[in-house]
Amino acid sequence: MNDILTIINELGINKRFMPYIYIPLLIAIVYKPLMSFKHDIKRNRINKLKEAYDFNEHDENTKKYFKHSLSEEYFKLVTGLSFSFGQQEKLIELYLKNKTPVAFHHYKRVAEYFKFDDDQNIVSIKIPFFFAEFIGWCSAIIGFSLLEYSLLFIYKLLTIQKIENSYLIWATGFIIFFSLMSFFGLYCILKPYYIYKSSVFVNKQIGSSEFTCLYHWALSKKFRKLRPFRLLFYIFIPILGLLLNCLILFLS
Repeated sequence: MNDILTIINELGINKRFMPYIYIPLLIAIVYKPLMSFKHDIKRNRINKLKEAYDFNEHDENTKKYFKHSLSEEYFKLVTGLSFSFGQQEKLIELYLKNKTPVAFHHYKRVAEYFKFDDDQNIVSIKIPFFFAEFIGWCSAIIGFSLLEYSLLFIYKLLTIQKIENSYLIWATGFIIFFSLMSFFGLYCILKPYYIYKSSVFVNKQIGSSEFTCLYHWALSKKFRKLRPFRLLFYIFIPILGLLLNCLILFLS
């Protein structure tokens, strides 16, 4: 513990922020057992449905219900998507359309924005502004902040003149931690963009050319062969991330 405190003092990290370091480490430790437990629960439900389906005394409608329920559970287990049997069929039908030009992971990225018409066909995708697109912008701002913050402390750690051997392991651990933080920041930046790209790909497969979000609209607006609205996203979001980072450093 003294070694950790020494490294913290060298880096200038406020001790109030230590819970934000310990919590991710704890999550990393318990993640695998929790995922294994979750998988066992899913398999247990499938086994019960298979047992019920194999029972021969059910009437035809009940048998059909168990068949569809089993299909839904297998579909959820394999793809991670939860849809009714009819919606599954329409999704696979859309995926196979035109010899599957759009990879399935694009459908998974935008599945939460799927809407179905009365015939269970997937309609043109629209990313909600307040509950999705705005959150995506906030995610990108936080991502830039984390990226800048972690790279700053990695730089400070590498520029420490001398680290004693007893502190070297902890110093290496901090480098790894802040490197992971920077990758997480990069993930927060790229995730909204990947969702946008996937929504465009899936809309093309549907046969729609409608705008999926404000960023999509901004890309189409040109002024003297330039796209100034797009620059608003590329400039102001990183600047807001930098300001958030400055605020964190000021408070610490």
